[in-house]
Amino acid sequence: MSTQAPIVLVIDSDVEFATLLVDFLNFEGFYTFCGRSLNTAFHKVPPYELDFIVINSHLPDGEVLAWLKNAQSHISAHVILLLDQDAKEPETSVCQDLRIDATFRKPFSLRQFAHKLQATSKLITNRTECEPLTYGSLSVNVQERKVTLEGQPLDLTNSEFAILELLILKPEVLITKEYISQRAFDRPVHMKDRTIDVHISSIRRKFRERNTPIYIASLRRQGYKLCCLTDEESVGKKQSFHTLPILRCHFKATEL
Repeated sequence: MSTQAPIVLVIDSDVEFATLLVDFLNFEGFYTFCGRSLNTAFHKVPPYELDFIVINSHLPDGEVLAWLKNAQSHISAHVILLLDQDAKEPETSVCQDLRIDATFRKPFSLRQFAHKLQATSKLITNRTECEPLTYGSLSVNVQERKVTLEGQPLDLTNSEFAILELLILKPEVLITKEYISQRAFDRPVHMKDRTIDVHISSIRRKFRERNTPIYIASLRRQGYKLCCLTDEESVGKKQSFHTLPILRCHFKATEL
């Protein structure tokens, strides 16, 4: 899963420039989308699916810095701020507060820009592979490919491990079958393909054997999410899907 190309959203009202940047990033191996405004950019790619948001500091439909401040709670993507030639450079403290990783003033070298994204992606991959992913009593060590649950090792097949890694990366988020199929198995999902369902059933059985509050919830024909029962919840009380975000997968460069 960690070898999959990073997903990038470019938001810039300059169509000619945005198209050039998207084409170049696609050539460099990124999955890239393009939006012209804040109102339309996230219609087909949810913010929590993104690895990078590349956004111009001035857009026709909103104050970008204010939007970034308000969006911090539901965006984990790395933010690259694009500056037009006459745009004011934000102060360093502002960039730190808004978690802006870098600023690029037009015109800039597309090669250097791609290198920045590639270097950041490598750091993300290395950190993910070195640090165990945890959710409650569940721990997934990607580097050593080991899983522990309730303090005891949990044996999983390679396919089960790939699926669980995706689920624990985004706990309590509904992850679609399309996303799992592309990220874990590098292939599109087919309507009658039950492969993912079989693997999920096997993981669930292994969870039940440990009598753990952690479980995999499902939404029919949509996908799955990793959940944990609280002390106040019983096994029969599952949290509603409608209050949680959905993680979908879109792997074509799309101009919105």
